[in-house]
Amino acid sequence: MGQDHLLVLFHLLLLHRSFGIAFENKQCTTSCGKVMNISNPFRLRGNPKACAHNKYELACINNRTILDFNSGNYSVHSINYNNYTMRVADVGLRKGNCSSLPLQSVSWGNFNWNSLHPRYIKSAVVIVGCMKAIDSPLYIDASSCLDGLQFSNFSSMRKQVYAMVDGNVSSVETGCTIELMTMISDEVDGSDLRSYEQIHGLRAFMADRSSSELSLAIDSVSNVEGIRLYLSTIASYIDLVADFSIGNILLQSS
Repeated sequence: MGQDHLLVLFHLLLLHRSFGIAFENKQCTTSCGKVMNISNPFRLRGNPKACAHNKYELACINNRTILDFNSGNYSVHSINYNNYTMRVADVGLRKGNCSSLPLQSVSWGNFNWNSLHPRYIKSAVVIVGCMKAIDSPLYIDASSCLDGLQFSNFSSMRKQVYAMVDGNVSSVETGCTIELMTMISDEVDGSDLRSYEQIHGLRAFMADRSSSELSLAIDSVSNVEGIRLYLSTIASYIDLVADFSIGNILLQSS
């Protein structure tokens, strides 16, 4: 076969591949619910492999963009590819419904720390179930919102539900069991919180407005397994920070 024939065949193969890629890209869903800009490195579950990296797969469930992270589900509110941030919130939280709780219990053990992301101290909110009424300023009565909800450690004998801000193991009274832990910004003064509705309002407000920030640096080369979490403070919200890399260049939000 002559050189001209080989050149023509090569161009035909390139043209065929280009048409194939263009066709596959047309099959890539780029929006779900309020998130209208789903693109590389993210793709929606069920889309062709050519759409983006399968490690960064999102799901579209009931018109909500869902991130499956650390065996927990987070609702994606927005993706910003300019500063590599993604706004997420626990799918269990509902604004205006103080009976709604995060489905994932979050504590210090969920987070990693490094010099790139300074460690900002956060306040822990602990939900405890007690077999008796507790008379302590550390215990904020949450029964009006959480009474009747089923917790994994909550027996039928426990009648009172409380929230503790900045509580620790030594603060847990005899006959009480920790049911759930989450975190709020250190800029919130726990001593100013007088009701569980106030505490929940902080969490629900985060979910409705900025919620949690998941900072990204997009990886197209490195074999990165999973997402690493960090804490920082942006406008009083808790930030979940994930680092990826492009080659040896680490990209991160300011």
